[in-house]
Parts: sequence; structure tokens; C-alpha cells
Amino acid sequence: MKLLIAAKGRYTSNKVVVKCGNGSKDMVVREFVSYYTAGHSLITLVCPDMKTEERTYVKDQIRRRLLGAEVIEEDAEKISVQFLVGVNELSLSRTIARTATISYHMLKDVVKSLVDGDVDLASEVPVRDDEVDRFYFYVARQLSLSSLNQEILEEDGFSMTHIINIYAVARSIERVADHATRLANLVRDLLSDKLAVENLATLAESVIAIYRESTQAFIKKDKRSSQEILSSMDSFVPVFGEATKTAVTIPDVKSASSTVLALESLRRVYRYSIDIAESTVDMLAKDEPLRS
Repeated sequence: MKLLIAAKGRYTSNKVVVKCGNGSKDMVVREFVSYYTAGHSLITLVCPDMKTEERTYVKDQIRRRLLGAEVIEEDAEKISVQFLVGVNELSLSRTIARTATISYHMLKDVVKSLVDGDVDLASEVPVRDDEVDRFYFYVARQLSLSSLNQEILEEDGFSMTHIINIYAVARSIERVADHATRLANLVRDLLSDKLAVENLATLAESVIAIYRESTQAFIKKDKRSSQEILSSMDSFVPVFGEATKTAVTIPDVKSASSTVLALESLRRVYRYSIDIAESTVDMLAKDEPLRS
């Protein structure tokens, strides 16, 4: 894939033209996303050699993955997409709170599907991952735009020094949703061993509770709660090792391997929860005045 960017200097006009040659439609989508997250409000994709089905795929991916996307012009050679959601419509705090809630319920429904043996419920969970991705890309976009308009940060009590921490939290939430999807896809294979399901569900509930606490602490800017989460590491981390040792003794090979994969995803969710707590503590430390 060859992409030629027809834009001069910085994106003061918030408009960009992307010219592409023959190649992967997925690379076109990824390049498009990068200009969305950079803050451009009008992106024109010029691909004269793109087939109809490829153009349809690209449009579908843009609509699914990017918030506020509206195709305003289209012909056989180009697509122009404008992004209509403004800072006043969806603040950073509200966006992150929404992604945290969606990902939390994704995890909860995975556990419910395990306990109830409800494969249909598990199959619904991955669909919500697209919604989390949309909000994650939107946060990345707003953080890029905040370099030109600090009100994006200030209306939520943030400052430029907080950008790296906000992005880290949004990224962690997005990764948690990915692991919720991975867990959902394992449910069918996990159900063959009842005891393993019970043990896994119990551990998952504890992990999910910590994840919920970490995201709430960030949203509320609660330093004490974040520090309490960080203090859980010494006692909680060994639990995963013991659970994995038990999982490998499961007689059914497929169930055993699926349980190990599920435990790894839960361990990662816990690790991302710790990352969120650390980002919260680091962010709040920046609010303390520096003294000589």
C-alpha cells in the first residue's frame, strides 16, 4: 500500500487528502484512523483503483470504528468523511466513564455466561468491543486536539500535564475490552469442566471488582482508592500462579488449555487495573505545586 498525503504544514484547517494506490484495504482503514486521531475534521480518501466491495468495506469500518463519522461526498474515486461530534457534546470524562462501564459489563456478562452455561450471551459480548474502540479513538483524537484547544482538558479539570495519564487509562480500558472479547470466545470450551468454571468465575469476580474500583478512582480522581488497589499486588498476584497450576491438571486437554488462556486474560485485566491506578496516582501528583 502506498499512501501519499496531500497536506502542507500543520493541520490548521483540520482537512487532509489521503491518496492511496493498490493494496490492502485494512491498511487504508488504519491510515484513515491515524488521521482521525490526529484531529482532522474532514478527511478525503482518494483511491481511483479501489474496487466497489473494497470501498464498501472501508466505509463500513470507518462508520463502525470512528465516532461521528458522516460521509458527505462520494464518487467512484474518492470518499470525503466529516466528523461531527464536538467537545461540548462528549467530554473526556464522560467518554472514559462510558468505555469503563461498557467494558465492565462485558466482563460481567462473560462470568454470567460461564455460570449459566449461556453461550448465546457470550457471543454478544464481542460486538460491544467495537463501541469501546470508537470511544478510545475519540479520546485519542480529543487529546490531539487539546494541543490547540486546552478547553477540552480544562472543562474536566485536566491540564496538559495530564495528557499522558489520560491516554494510558483509555488505552488500558480498551485492552480490557479486548480481553473480555477473548474470554467470551473461550466460554464454549470452558463449560466442559464444572469445577474449573466455578473456580474461574470466583477469581474473575474478584478481578472485575478491582477493575471497577480502578476506573472509578480515576473518574473521581480518588488517590486513596488508587493506592489501596496498588497495595493489593503482593497478595493477589500469587493467586494467578496457583490457579494456573490447578488448570493444567484438568483431564480434558481442550478445557485445560482454554482455562489457562482465560486465566492469562484475567491476569492481564488485573494488570491493566493496576496500570490505571498507577496512572491516577501519577496524574494527581502533578497537581501538587513544585517547590524549590
